[in-house]
Amino acid sequence: QRLKKKRLSKERLQKLEKLGFEWEQETKTQDEVWDEMFERLKAFGKINGHCFVPSRYKEDPKLGSWVHRQRHTREIKKLRSDRLLK
Repeated sequence: QRLKKKRLSKERLQKLEKLGFEWEQETKTQDEVWDEMFERLKAFGKINGHCFVPSRYKEDPKLGSWVHRQRHTREIKKLRSDRLLK
């Protein structure tokens, strides 16, 4: 990311910084991301009465992709047992 920062013109750099642009992204652990997506799935289930999120879910594409990956991971028997029990 610092490489990209160096490639920006001074004018563009100043414009971004004036807006309060964040150069460093918050990094989350794999477990934190999983727990966050699980909470989104629970919210979906509460609203819709089921947890069958389409893979191409327009309202939350990230959730649709995540659910698809969970299904695929279970199919190949790699989903951690503690996650299956949640």
